Amino acid sequence: MRLNLPIAVPHRKPTRRGGFTLVELLVVIGIIGILTAMIMPAIQASRESGRQLQCLNKLRQIGIAIENYKTTNNRFPSGAIYRASPSNPKDWWSKARWSTLAQIMPQLEEGALLRSIQIDQPLYDFFDPKPIHKTQVATIVPAFLCPSDEQRAVTDKFGPTNYAVCTGSGYDSNGKNLGTPFDPDGIFGVNTAYKDAHLLDGASKTSLVSESSLGVDRPSSFNGVQYADVALDYRYTFTTPMTDSDCGSTSQFNVSLPRGFGWADGDFRNTMYNHYYPPNSELFDCIANRVDGDEKVIYSVYGFRAARAKHRGVVGLVMADSSTKTVADTVDMTVWRAWSTRKGGETVSAE
Repeated sequence: MRLNLPIAVPHRKPTRRGGFTLVELLVVIGIIGILTAMIMPAIQASRESGRQLQCLNKLRQIGIAIENYKTTNNRFPSGAIYRASPSNPKDWWSKARWSTLAQIMPQLEEGALLRSIQIDQPLYDFFDPKPIHKTQVATIVPAFLCPSDEQRAVTDKFGPTNYAVCTGSGYDSNGKNLGTPFDPDGIFGVNTAYKDAHLLDGASKTSLVSESSLGVDRPSSFNGVQYADVALDYRYTFTTPMTDSDCGSTSQFNVSLPRGFGWADGDFRNTMYNHYYPPNSELFDCIANRVDGDEKVIYSVYGFRAARAKHRGVVGLVMADSSTKTVADTVDMTVWRAWSTRKGGETVSAE
């Protein structure tokens, strides 16, 4: 006899659908956020390290271009060209003011741009470039810009620059006339024409070119005393030779001509600097305009202008033998100033 017994069906737990609960999703998002926060600084540091290397390479290329200029012309280029105007010999000579960077363009493969500039003519008509130069001097030249900085024009009249040549320690050759561009104790100044034989301290111990951060175009209403940034702005005075007290007490700041505004302009706002202050100084750079003297010197620009860079804690520096190094903000000032002079007689290491 067959019994029709019920078949026992094993009990099954309800199956769970795939996916995350809200809590699990929030945990995963939190972990990803923590990992991103840990990784991003390293990525940014790596990128900045690459940009810094590019910047140093551009410095090195400028140093090599200066060396090639010296080989061709049997002298270093001047820090600035001052000369009488062909049309008006009594006009002030500082209107010429062509920079070292303008002079070495053929050595930087920018010869076509230089050939289109009439460098025998003054750069300026009063406060603006002469019409014959306007297009050329407004050109942005990548070789003159550090990738760590903004790489942008800071005025509509000129192409900018992050690189400047060294005039010395801030003094003239006699240890006087602070901030002067005339006969400074370094390699570059107004109408200088030094040769290797003039570098009595040795080329490996004499500064050639370094960095300077770009400024920003400030409005005329800018209150520098309250809002100025030491890395972007500079104080302004009309006292020459310069003094620390005048620079420290002036309430005037740049409002129309930002630091580094023009590679073509050979003055302390643009393509010249000195070692009076340490790298990335905590003191504001100070610029002075000379308002006395004859046409050869009047309206020339004096300055205490530090080497500055967007790299953390260091600046790039090229010596007169074309060697390149990074220099910490904490460099000993005796060493820093000794490197800046061409015949100071100091016994310091180039390292």
